[in-house]
Amino acid sequence: MSASSKNLNSMFFSAIRYSAVAALGIVIASFIWSAPGRIVAALFSAFVVIIYFLTSLVFVKFSRLQAFTFLALVQLGYILKLLFVALLVIGVLNILGESIDRDWFRYSVLIVTIAWLAGEVRGFLKIKYILSDEDIS
Repeated sequence: MSASSKNLNSMFFSAIRYSAVAALGIVIASFIWSAPGRIVAALFSAFVVIIYFLTSLVFVKFSRLQAFTFLALVQLGYILKLLFVALLVIGVLNILGESIDRDWFRYSVLIVTIAWLAGEVRGFLKIKYILSDEDIS
Protein backbone atom coordinates (compact mmCIF):
# COMPACT_ATOMS: atom_id res chain seq x y z
CA MET A 1 0.00 0.00 0.00
CA SER A 2 1.46 3.35 -1.02
CA ALA A 3 1.86 6.30 1.33
CA SER A 4 -0.95 8.18 -0.40
CA SER A 5 -3.29 5.19 0.03
CA LYS A 6 -2.48 5.05 3.74
CA ASN A 7 -3.08 8.79 4.05
CA LEU A 8 -6.42 8.50 2.27
CA ASN A 9 -7.45 5.54 4.39
CA SER A 10 -6.61 7.53 7.51
CA MET A 11 -8.58 10.51 6.26
CA PHE A 12 -11.65 8.50 5.25
CA PHE A 13 -11.77 6.39 8.39
CA SER A 14 -11.62 9.57 10.45
CA ALA A 15 -14.57 10.89 8.42
CA ILE A 16 -16.45 7.61 8.85
CA ARG A 17 -16.00 7.71 12.63
CA TYR A 18 -17.27 11.28 12.90
CA SER A 19 -20.29 10.77 10.67
CA ALA A 20 -21.18 7.35 12.11
CA VAL A 21 -21.21 8.84 15.61
CA ALA A 22 -23.42 11.69 14.36
CA ALA A 23 -25.80 9.27 12.62
CA LEU A 24 -25.99 7.07 15.72
CA GLY A 25 -26.70 10.13 17.85
CA ILE A 26 -29.50 11.17 15.51
CA VAL A 27 -31.06 7.70 15.62
CA ILE A 28 -30.85 7.64 19.44
CA ALA A 29 -32.33 11.14 19.64
CA SER A 30 -35.17 9.96 17.39
CA PHE A 31 -36.06 7.30 19.92
CA ILE A 32 -35.82 9.72 22.85
CA TRP A 33 -37.88 12.49 21.25
CA SER A 34 -40.04 10.20 19.21
CA ALA A 35 -42.59 11.74 16.93
CA PRO A 36 -44.24 10.31 13.84
CA GLY A 37 -41.70 9.88 11.09
CA ARG A 38 -38.57 10.83 13.07
CA ILE A 39 -37.13 7.35 13.38
CA VAL A 40 -37.63 6.71 9.66
CA ALA A 41 -36.05 10.09 8.87
CA ALA A 42 -33.05 9.32 11.07
CA LEU A 43 -32.52 5.91 9.47
CA PHE A 44 -32.64 7.37 5.97
CA SER A 45 -30.23 10.13 6.95
CA ALA A 46 -27.79 7.43 8.06
CA PHE A 47 -27.60 6.36 4.39
CA VAL A 48 -25.62 9.55 3.79
CA VAL A 49 -22.68 7.91 5.56
CA ILE A 50 -22.90 4.96 3.18
CA ILE A 51 -23.08 7.25 0.14
CA TYR A 52 -20.03 9.21 1.24
CA PHE A 53 -18.09 6.06 2.08
CA LEU A 54 -18.79 4.33 -1.23
CA THR A 55 -17.86 7.45 -3.18
CA SER A 56 -14.64 7.73 -1.17
CA LEU A 57 -13.65 4.16 -2.03
CA VAL A 58 -13.09 5.37 -5.59
CA PHE A 59 -10.41 7.76 -4.29
CA VAL A 60 -8.50 4.96 -2.62
CA LYS A 61 -8.69 2.83 -5.76
CA PHE A 62 -7.20 5.59 -7.92
CA SER A 63 -4.75 6.98 -5.34
CA ARG A 64 -1.72 5.82 -7.36
CA LEU A 65 -2.50 8.15 -10.25
CA GLN A 66 -0.52 11.30 -10.90
CA ALA A 67 -1.27 14.12 -8.48
CA PHE A 68 -3.14 16.31 -10.97
CA THR A 69 -5.34 13.46 -12.18
CA PHE A 70 -6.03 12.34 -8.63
CA LEU A 71 -7.00 15.85 -7.50
CA ALA A 72 -9.35 16.15 -10.47
CA LEU A 73 -11.00 12.87 -9.40
CA VAL A 74 -11.35 14.19 -5.85
CA GLN A 75 -13.21 17.25 -7.14
CA LEU A 76 -15.44 15.04 -9.26
CA GLY A 77 -16.03 12.88 -6.20
CA TYR A 78 -17.28 15.84 -4.17
CA ILE A 79 -19.72 16.71 -6.92
CA LEU A 80 -20.90 13.08 -7.06
CA LYS A 81 -21.36 13.00 -3.29
CA LEU A 82 -23.57 16.06 -3.42
CA LEU A 83 -25.50 14.66 -6.38
CA PHE A 84 -26.14 11.31 -4.68
CA VAL A 85 -27.23 12.97 -1.43
CA ALA A 86 -29.54 15.33 -3.34
CA LEU A 87 -31.06 12.33 -5.14
CA LEU A 88 -31.51 10.55 -1.79
CA VAL A 89 -33.24 13.57 -0.27
CA ILE A 90 -35.50 14.11 -3.27
CA GLY A 91 -36.34 10.41 -3.52
CA VAL A 92 -37.10 9.96 0.17
CA LEU A 93 -39.24 13.10 0.36
CA ASN A 94 -41.17 12.20 -2.81
CA ILE A 95 -41.69 8.53 -1.98
CA LEU A 96 -42.46 8.80 1.72
CA GLY A 97 -44.27 12.13 1.56
CA GLU A 98 -45.87 13.13 4.85
CA SER A 99 -45.02 9.87 6.63
CA ILE A 100 -41.54 11.26 7.34
CA ASP A 101 -40.64 14.22 9.55
CA ARG A 102 -39.18 16.50 6.86
CA ASP A 103 -37.47 18.90 9.24
CA TRP A 104 -35.85 16.10 11.23
CA PHE A 105 -34.66 14.47 7.99
CA ARG A 106 -33.32 17.73 6.60
CA TYR A 107 -31.40 18.64 9.75
CA SER A 108 -30.09 15.14 10.33
CA VAL A 109 -28.71 14.98 6.76
CA LEU A 110 -27.01 18.33 7.35
CA ILE A 111 -25.55 17.18 10.68
CA VAL A 112 -24.19 13.95 9.18
CA THR A 113 -22.71 15.88 6.23
CA ILE A 114 -21.04 18.41 8.52
CA ALA A 115 -19.70 15.58 10.68
CA TRP A 116 -18.29 13.81 7.59
CA LEU A 117 -16.57 16.98 6.42
CA ALA A 118 -15.19 17.68 9.90
CA GLY A 119 -13.77 14.16 9.99
CA GLU A 120 -12.23 14.56 6.54
CA VAL A 121 -10.69 17.89 7.48
CA ARG A 122 -9.33 16.49 10.76
CA GLY A 123 -7.91 13.48 8.93
CA PHE A 124 -6.46 15.74 6.24
CA LEU A 125 -4.77 17.96 8.81
CA LYS A 126 -3.16 14.90 10.42
CA ILE A 127 -1.51 13.99 7.11
CA LYS A 128 1.91 15.56 6.84
CA TYR A 129 2.54 14.93 3.18
CA ILE A 130 -0.05 13.88 0.64
CA LEU A 131 1.94 14.42 -2.53
CA SER A 132 5.47 13.14 -2.82
CA ASP A 133 8.20 15.08 -4.61
CA GLU A 134 7.96 12.71 -7.54
CA ASP A 135 4.28 13.55 -8.08
CA ILE A 136 4.96 17.27 -8.24
CA SER A 137 7.62 17.14 -10.94
